Amino acid sequence: MSKLFIEGPVGKLEASIELNGESQDWLVVCHPHPLHGGTMTNKVVTTLGKSYFESGMNVMKFNYRSVGQSDGQFDDSRGEVDDCLAVIAYIQAQYPTKRLFLAGFSFGCYIAAKAASVLAERQSLQATHLLLIAPSVINSPFEQALPLVCPAVVIMGDADEVVPFEAVSEWVDHLYPPVQWIEMPQASHFFHGRLIELREHVKTVLRNS
Repeated sequence: MSKLFIEGPVGKLEASIELNGESQDWLVVCHPHPLHGGTMTNKVVTTLGKSYFESGMNVMKFNYRSVGQSDGQFDDSRGEVDDCLAVIAYIQAQYPTKRLFLAGFSFGCYIAAKAASVLAERQSLQATHLLLIAPSVINSPFEQALPLVCPAVVIMGDADEVVPFEAVSEWVDHLYPPVQWIEMPQASHFFHGRLIELREHVKTVLRNS
């Protein structure tokens, strides 16, 4: 894994990259809310990166503007989506890219979903798959990212103490096209003690994608 800086819309973005042989498949992971301690080193984000890497993909994690060594100020999701798009553009410019996978955790779910939507509107590199872990559906403007533009999976713990489980379940029930739903009984928001299980769920999803 190598650290790098990517030119973003308001300055440099701190990122880490893990290249996986000759693979042309890429994962970009979007981390939780910057104002609540979210960074690219979050343990759920790290677990996602490992799961995709072990499934044969290159992995790119990054800090939004204002996080870690990234420049800029928090922009209430708008600028953070632009940061994600800048990271994707960097990958396209630097590496052969066959398939793009986007994943997010909590606040990062909206960032990933909206980035996929913008890519579809631009008719540029299309997202192949979207993974949403404990999406913060109450506090994020998900209506701006719907309908989801690629096959998607939502993984949710039913003991989530941050994001209301029932709100996410109801949101998923009304999505069209429908998404795959994976419920983890008694799992908390941060999947304490359940990260290995989460990793296996993700790898199973990828084997079927």
